[in-house]
Amino acid sequence: VFGPKVTQEEVFADVGPLVDCAVDGYRVCIMAYGQTGSGKTYTMEGDIGDSQSVGIIPRAIEKVFDRAALLAVDGWETRVVCYFVEIYNGTIRDLLSTDDSYHRAYAENSKDAGKAHSIQHRGRVDTVITNVKEVLVTCPGDIHKLLSLAVGNRSVAKTLMNERSSRSHYVFTMRIEGVNQRLGERSLGSLCLVDLADRKS
Repeated sequence: VFGPKVTQEEVFADVGPLVDCAVDGYRVCIMAYGQTGSGKTYTMEGDIGDSQSVGIIPRAIEKVFDRAALLAVDGWETRVVCYFVEIYNGTIRDLLSTDDSYHRAYAENSKDAGKAHSIQHRGRVDTVITNVKEVLVTCPGDIHKLLSLAVGNRSVAKTLMNERSSRSHYVFTMRIEGVNQRLGERSLGSLCLVDLADRKS
C-alpha cells in the first residue's frame, strides 16, 4: 500500500523489477486496487506529457524497450505485441478497435456486445483473449499512440455510462517474445497491467 505522498517514481521503483521478469520470459501481472478517487488510474497511466508524473504503464513500456536494447548486444531479438481491453460484468471490450459501431454497441448495452471475445487457455502456459486487436510495436512511441486511442475510447464510455466506468477493469497487456538464434534459445513473457474496478467503501 502506497501513501498519498509517494511519487510515481517511487512506486515504479518498487514494481520495476517485475517488468524485468516479464522480459526474461515470466508472466507478470500488476494491479492497482482501491476506492474511488484513491489514485488507481493516475498510478497506472499518470500524465504522459509530464516525465515526473507518468505512471506505471508508460514507465514499464520504456523499461521493456531499454532492456530489449541491452539484450540485443548479446544477440537477442525482441518482439512486443500489445492489446488493451475493458472488462465489465464478464463482457470484454477491445479498446484499440477503431470501429465506431462496435463501441456504440457497448455504450447502448447491445445484446451482441462482447460476443466476439472470450478468454481461452492454450496449453499449460498461454492464455489469450480472442478477436482483440493485437498490435506489433517497435518503440515506446508506437505504444503511446495506442494508449491515447484506448484512453479516448475509455473516456467516451465514461461520459456515456459513468457508473459502468467505475465498475470496469482496464487491462493493458504486452506479450514479449525473445529469440536468440546464436544460442538457439527463445523466451515468451507477458506483462499485464490492470486498473481494477472501484472497491466499495
